[in-house]
Amino acid sequence: MDEQQDQAELMAIFQATPEALTELLQLPAGAYIDGVQAALDRPGVLDVRIRGAGWPTRPGMVIMRTLPTVTKNFPDSGGPPRISIDWGVPQRNGKPPNA
Repeated sequence: MDEQQDQAELMAIFQATPEALTELLQLPAGAYIDGVQAALDRPGVLDVRIRGAGWPTRPGMVIMRTLPTVTKNFPDSGGPPRISIDWGVPQRNGKPPNA
């Protein structure tokens, strides 16, 4: 290996499909990704617009932002953790968001 390769940074561009992001973000049933944009003033942050979950929003209103609460549950058997994400969105029709 030459010196230039030793100093090379590992990099890639991951192309996340809406289906993959829906699963990774654990969106509530019926919710879907409507748009994604980089938050230029917050490096590394993506704003993901979701339809079908959140707060009632009429045309011209500001869409509410929410941050997730990520919980890792480690099984006693020592396997990989189960990760659950709570987006803190209101319940729809009295049902929990993931129902």
